[in-house]
Amino acid sequence: MTAGYSIKTEKNTARAYGRDMPISFKASIEICNYIRGDNINKAKKKLTDAIEHKKPIPFKRFTDGVGHKKGDVTSGRYPEKACGAILKLVNSAESNALFKGLNSKGLIIYHIAAKQSSSTWRYGRQSRRQMKKCHVEIALKELEKSTKKTDVKADVKADVKADVKADVKADVKAEPKVENKPKVQEKSQEKSQESKAQTIKSEVKADQK
Repeated sequence: MTAGYSIKTEKNTARAYGRDMPISFKASIEICNYIRGDNINKAKKKLTDAIEHKKPIPFKRFTDGVGHKKGDVTSGRYPEKACGAILKLVNSAESNALFKGLNSKGLIIYHIAAKQSSSTWRYGRQSRRQMKKCHVEIALKELEKSTKKTDVKADVKADVKADVKADVKADVKAEPKVENKPKVQEKSQEKSQESKAQTIKSEVKADQK
């Protein structure tokens, strides 16, 4: 049977599908929520840390009977089997991306989801129980340099600085012209008044003689 992907393949994406994986459906949901949106290397580190009991997988939805762990995680577990199976799926998706010519350093997990599988029963001598099975699909995407948030923020800051500098220069150039006109008029008026006073003084002196 073909894999039932819920997303379409694009030029800069690579997919992988795990069908009827013998892992917990609830744990798979928590793991998918934990590594979704991360860089592929960061996601691998999270899964390996959970397998080695260094850092737990936080459980935020299925918290019934889940104990508290050290650190920032309030409740979590170390689902070794589920983390190992999903780690193999991540490596498979990465190999598919490399086969398509994508750069492994720029890959992120932009889609990962766990789906409920068909339930089968295990029969024993005294009781029976359902097997833990689920489907997991993953899609990796290569980010372009132009789509990085840091580049966009840098461009916006450069444009804002250029606009501010242009406005400041325009204000500095415009202010002296406006302020110099009344000063010139005042100086001319003072000179005219001084010349008038001097003429009056000279006339007075002439009359006294």
